[in-house]
Amino acid sequence: MKSFNENRPENIRCDNIWKLYKTLVTLNVPYLKTQLKGDDTEYLYLIKSISIESGEVKYSFDDMCNIDLPYCKYETIHLCLNRMLCNEEISKELEISVNSYSEYNRKLTVKEILDRHDVALPNKDELNNTTFVRDLPVTYIEEKPKHKTGRPHSGWRLTNQERAARFKAYLDYKNIWYMCDTNLGVPRITMAFDIPDCLVGCIESSIWFFERQAEVKTYYPEVVSKMCESGCLDELMILLNYLNAYVIPGNSEGEVSFSPRFYNNPADFSIVARTVINYKIWNAVPDTEEYITGCCPELLNDLAPFIVGVITGNLTSDKAMELIETNILD
Repeated sequence: MKSFNENRPENIRCDNIWKLYKTLVTLNVPYLKTQLKGDDTEYLYLIKSISIESGEVKYSFDDMCNIDLPYCKYETIHLCLNRMLCNEEISKELEISVNSYSEYNRKLTVKEILDRHDVALPNKDELNNTTFVRDLPVTYIEEKPKHKTGRPHSGWRLTNQERAARFKAYLDYKNIWYMCDTNLGVPRITMAFDIPDCLVGCIESSIWFFERQAEVKTYYPEVVSKMCESGCLDELMILLNYLNAYVIPGNSEGEVSFSPRFYNNPADFSIVARTVINYKIWNAVPDTEEYITGCCPELLNDLAPFIVGVITGNLTSDKAMELIETNILD
């Protein structure tokens, strides 16, 4: 979060609270999970500011010694946490305190201290599955509006512009290059993925945010389209038909949520992997964004040697299918 002064203040005597303070100040990814008041759901927060202080020593009269003895001195970490709820920025003040007299000799881990205060450090998957706007975690709450008549209401939906904004925030967080425009009145985001050692230079993708679903097209750059103009298109069609039948990408755990359809666009000879994603499914599948920005580009990159080999005539469709089965499907 910021530069850290290793010099421990003299009035901070509890090792546990100092260890926690050092951990929070030096986090590379300064986020915490905690709950809103009255809500059991954990939310991710950005640590906006942090400080530590020592309270006053409290004394109690000891009848046996006939003197006042110290029994309590709270040392406290003050946290200011921020997040976004829909389009509203909200803040939360959090205090983590320990009695340095009762805890002085007891060794606790950072996790144990946080657990006592219903706070936790997020893991990598939780961070990856969170939408961010200006580094702030965002939660979009979809509510059913009040309506008078008997026909079931479809519920409140984000507009296609709002969905595009959420996806842009994800691209910003992942540091993925993109540009935005409108195509026939529909918000469109075009991305480029610079994959190391990519045979065709880079992989490109466009996503259209329609009213009820998004359409994702992942494709090779223009250099491959130029090859198709004079390439072996009959063999290519056989290979694309094979890809549609057998090549189904899964996530890191091998689960399949989406299946692209491969085709060669006769208008510009581009080779495209197209996926239509209903928003209800998008909301239910936590790694939808990873499928769009990771799975599809990597799949086209892996298939490039075989597709280009068929287009240029260096591979037959049968040989390409054999190599794909050996090198990708296995």
